[in-house]
Amino acid sequence: MSIPYVYSITETRDRLGTFLDEMNAGAAGPLILGQRGAPNGVLLAFELFDEMRDQLAEYEAQTLAPAMLERTTHPAGTTTSPLHVLTPGGPDVEVTYWPDLVADLRDGSSPDLVDAIAAVAAGDVEGTALGPTPLRWFLVVAGDDTAAVTGWHLIWHLAGEAVELVAAYPISPLLARAWQASPEPSS
Repeated sequence: MSIPYVYSITETRDRLGTFLDEMNAGAAGPLILGQRGAPNGVLLAFELFDEMRDQLAEYEAQTLAPAMLERTTHPAGTTTSPLHVLTPGGPDVEVTYWPDLVADLRDGSSPDLVDAIAAVAAGDVEGTALGPTPLRWFLVVAGDDTAAVTGWHLIWHLAGEAVELVAAYPISPLLARAWQASPEPSS
């Protein structure tokens, strides 16, 4: 059992001031207070928020694994063509892909996604294993301070040494919101 301690107004102001300074420096935040400023909220460190966001991204990718494995059994097999054939403005990098990737790219892409696809095809991005499958995964996020964030789970299949692109699946609105830049704190 703990005994609650009531801080004086001066001590509270000093502690809050220090925290706000750290928040402005990017070391901590955001500050959540209860109704009428009552101290029944929480202090959430940016590091904890980042870890939760990364775990959500990993969870989303893991839930996609079964459907993505099904894509690799498409009877047409893989196709190889230059990336600019799949996405306008893409480079001449030859990519090997499963047919469903074309539908993913028609739903919308960005230069960031095109660059990531080129890097994966060139073997420059190792990615993360999707459980005990031969699939690899990489999160691509695009956006700036003024626009909403968009993102894709870029998933590829390792067939020996060959890289076969499987999907560029959009991230959930919740994950997109977690990646959106936070507003600058005001005094």
